[in-house]
Amino acid sequence: MAVIVFDFDGTLADSQSVILDIYNKSISPKWNLRPVSHADFKELRLMSLRKGARYIGLKPYQLPAILAEGHRLILAHTGDIKLFPKIPKLIEKLAGQGHKLYVLSTNSESVIHQVLESYNVAQHVHVLKSSRLLGKATALKKLLKDTNSKPDDMWMVGDEVRDIVAAHKAGVKSLAVTWGFQPSILLEAQSPTAIAHNRIELKTILLGS
Repeated sequence: MAVIVFDFDGTLADSQSVILDIYNKSISPKWNLRPVSHADFKELRLMSLRKGARYIGLKPYQLPAILAEGHRLILAHTGDIKLFPKIPKLIEKLAGQGHKLYVLSTNSESVIHQVLESYNVAQHVHVLKSSRLLGKATALKKLLKDTNSKPDDMWMVGDEVRDIVAAHKAGVKSLAVTWGFQPSILLEAQSPTAIAHNRIELKTILLGS
């Protein structure tokens, strides 16, 4: 059986509109940053994190405070975050087959738990501590050791370049999904083990693991 580690925002959860709304209504005006429309976001998806920060006018020293405020505001809007269609059934199917399921995210554990519980799938998924401090590669290496798993038995599933990079650093398999925050052209450039363009492909890849 596989150990499957999911990113949350953009991979399991359709949180883009919630995050954009919070940013435009609260973060952007307070910190004098450039507002981001859905059209702008398509451009941002093609940029590196550093270039994206310059695009909106974000200074490096502002980042810790903005992240802290953003997490607080997301917590207040947890009820607006929804899982993507087919994801709850996929979680149930994977768990039913004995796969060990985890979430590794920079989002707060409380938000993730609440969203999973609203779909009655929280009992199938263990939410790892936030990767903000140590990074996802370190967390994946620790999980390998804690679960006594072989690298070929572990998937890191995510929608961002950093998810694939973390999997490479930890020596585990990477599965990129293209419906999240970064487009397939950037994800494919990182040479993931597999790539899913829709939830049917995701299901096929993971159920065959």
